[in-house]
Amino acid sequence: MLDTLKKQIENGKLSFKSVVAVILFGAIILVFVLFGLPTAQLGTGGAVAEVNGVFISAADFQKELQRQEQMYSFLLQQGGAAQRQMLRQGVINDLVQKELEGQLAQKSGILGTDAELKDVLMTQIPQFQREGRFNRELYLNLLTANSLNPADFEKSIRKDVARQRSRRVMAIAAHPTQMELAKASALNGAKINVQFAQVDKAALIQKQAITEAAAQAAMAQADFVKKMEEYFNANKAEFSSDEQVKAQHILISAVKGDAASEAKAKEKIKEVQKKLQSEDFGKVASQFSEDPGSKSKGGDLGYFEKGQMVPEFSEAAFSQKVGVVGEPVQSQFGFHIIKVTDKKAAVTASFDSQKTLIAQKVLAQEKVEAGIEALNAALAAQNEALVETALKNLGLKWEETGLFDMNVPVAPKLASKVATDAAWGLSEQKKLSEQLVRDGLVQFALRLKERKSEAPAAPDMKLTLTLSQQKASEMYRSLMEQKQKESKIQINQQWIGQQ
Repeated sequence: MLDTLKKQIENGKLSFKSVVAVILFGAIILVFVLFGLPTAQLGTGGAVAEVNGVFISAADFQKELQRQEQMYSFLLQQGGAAQRQMLRQGVINDLVQKELEGQLAQKSGILGTDAELKDVLMTQIPQFQREGRFNRELYLNLLTANSLNPADFEKSIRKDVARQRSRRVMAIAAHPTQMELAKASALNGAKINVQFAQVDKAALIQKQAITEAAAQAAMAQADFVKKMEEYFNANKAEFSSDEQVKAQHILISAVKGDAASEAKAKEKIKEVQKKLQSEDFGKVASQFSEDPGSKSKGGDLGYFEKGQMVPEFSEAAFSQKVGVVGEPVQSQFGFHIIKVTDKKAAVTASFDSQKTLIAQKVLAQEKVEAGIEALNAALAAQNEALVETALKNLGLKWEETGLFDMNVPVAPKLASKVATDAAWGLSEQKKLSEQLVRDGLVQFALRLKERKSEAPAAPDMKLTLTLSQQKASEMYRSLMEQKQKESKIQINQQWIGQQ
């Protein structure tokens, strides 16, 4: 299919503007800010997956996992090992999907050209530029600092260019018919108000108040104790922890190996040190730190274990005493001034010492899982009374979006495009979603509150483009589903279960 469609693409350079730079360079490089790179032992389990004979490396998996762990850090803090395992599975699925897309593009003869590679590297990634121009030395230094080599990095850019072009090919083929435009125009005059309940399993489990008496009663049953043992063995990380340090830091950025950059940073560090002699560390961090992730929090990094930060930073933090402001430490990101605010000793918990807590966690998990199952069953039956009961048992209430039309990509308050798209499938005859709508780590129950219709406007360019994008997305999804069915995919389950 793509072999035919690709002939319709115009000759010339494919414009990506800054999209490739943000998605690719940001995902690969920015994830490492303050975090250590995967070490050699991470690869002992081999590749995480094999897609038609192509292996997905443990290093690529670890990079993407770290990026998503930062993105979903709050949800992961609220959840347990099951939530982390779900995330690991999702990361592997994403990498498999990406590899399949690359293989489909290659099979169809859609490749990233030398000109496009040059354009991305030299004009679209500002981190590789000095005084507005591409600097090869800076480019190589940044890759080296992040344990990347130019060949692999440039290969990943070519693959991303090819994947983007595949989607563009599909968009060209997805021009809507007059009948589709007329139907979409009529829908475009509609507005809906939707009620929704957000179901976050991890957060719900966290909120459950299971008494010690209930836990003791449950432990009298042999089957339940077996469940407890299984839970403990699968989630030991919840009950044990390595030595941890809590610290604040101030980062003054510098390019390692660049004498001018380092000299400028050292001068600024001296200024910061003088300020710290008489001013609060958090206040100075908010003013001077160049780490956007912690600057707004007074430089606070929270608790971290050895290996979570780059080696120089980690060594300094774990060797400093609580309350002491250390001397500047240099890493590939620049110079850090660290203040350790607390330390926690390593904890190794046994099953017997944590029995009550384990029982409470298992009971909470069972209660929430049963509640979600009941809610899904009520939605499938389209029984509003049962849905209300199920939501009440889970401690959830309906929220309301207010009226919105199809020009709104994400409904107000809903904060989910997936759920917004599903909301447009509701009607007066089917007011409830047929099941919970999943978007990442959360799910949504949906109910149509109100629908209004206005006189449809004549189809315009914006509507044509929107419909074309929707059709292209559906066509591409179907094509990828077919590709997946035809492919030989093997997942290394060892990587899903690691903690």
